[in-house]
Amino acid sequence: MPAEVLLFVANFKRLETVKYNLRAELKQSTQHFARNAGGNNLRKNYCCVRHDA
Repeated sequence: MPAEVLLFVANFKRLETVKYNLRAELKQSTQHFARNAGGNNLRKNYCCVRHDA
């Protein structure tokens, strides 16, 4: 395979990894927020605000 193709594949794989890590981080911080929100009521309101915006 030409070097350009190998480089493209390497970059693509790296991007996929970054995307995966970001998704995991987002999930973690969402769970963290939910834990710190204290009570379902506040969490529910937060979700509604997010969706309406």
